[in-house]
Amino acid sequence: MKNNSPKLTQIKDFKLGDKIQGFYLCVDKSYKISKTGIPYLDILLSDNTGKVIGRLWENADHFNKKFTKGDPVAVKGLPVEFMDQLQLNIKQINLAEHKKYDKYGFNPEKLVVSINENPQKIISQVENILNKINNSKLKKLCFDLLNKYSSDFTIYPASLNNHYPVKGGLLLHIYNCLCLCINFIKVYKYLDKDLMISGTFLHDIGKVKSFSGKFVFEETSEVKLLGHEVLGQNILLEEINLIKHFPEDLKNQLIHIVLSHHKNIIDGNRKWQRFPEALAVFNINRTDAQMDIMNRVFLNENINNQNWTDGKHHFKTSLLKK
Repeated sequence: MKNNSPKLTQIKDFKLGDKIQGFYLCVDKSYKISKTGIPYLDILLSDNTGKVIGRLWENADHFNKKFTKGDPVAVKGLPVEFMDQLQLNIKQINLAEHKKYDKYGFNPEKLVVSINENPQKIISQVENILNKINNSKLKKLCFDLLNKYSSDFTIYPASLNNHYPVKGGLLLHIYNCLCLCINFIKVYKYLDKDLMISGTFLHDIGKVKSFSGKFVFEETSEVKLLGHEVLGQNILLEEINLIKHFPEDLKNQLIHIVLSHHKNIIDGNRKWQRFPEALAVFNINRTDAQMDIMNRVFLNENINNQNWTDGKHHFKTSLLKK
């Protein structure tokens, strides 16, 4: 029997001159007017293999009504070269709906870049580490928040453009930080184990309210106005108030960890963490974030014959890939 399904092309497989069709995510969309007065659409498309800029020059008003930013879309087009970069000359673009496109292999979940690890296995490993907490109040707080926001941990990234900017990235970042935390406790035996584990687990809790979106993630208005540290403080206070006789000193220490886990410069002076566990969580968070960012540089950037990156990235200097 002849297969009438169209050949779908992933972004990494785009080649100049090839007619392509496929399903992608609309990461961004702008309606613009050319210098000659012709309206066109400027669209950033993505799938789990990469991103590409697309432009639609014909019937822009018609297609502009078909979809919006964040939607999965069905696209037909022609890869072209513009200023030494591959772009897509879009001929048709429509909202990809299950009813119409499932028979052609449409699955929006497969378009999203996600962590490679099984989220449920990571949740179980996080639970194993949290079970090492002896203080009953801290353990209850951590498990209550894990159960309350477990789905958010498995969906949201840790950031949009820096460390773990993928679906489930928040969960993987927290787990990796907890693994570092366990080793910190072994080396620096004067650190309070319960405060270290709970503080490490909760340091980014504000990020469960920092993002929105199912396939394409955006920052919420809350995080833009307050920052994820303040959101984390608010979440902690709300949950702690539900636990009877939660120690005031532990509450204040946890809040300090959450509010100070990033480098804070005020009037040109560094505002330091005020006790060892807070300093440790700061360094754990920074180490894991920076390691992931550097690894992504090597995965995503072109490497020349000397195995050096070009320096056009987060670290703003050439890096050696061994």
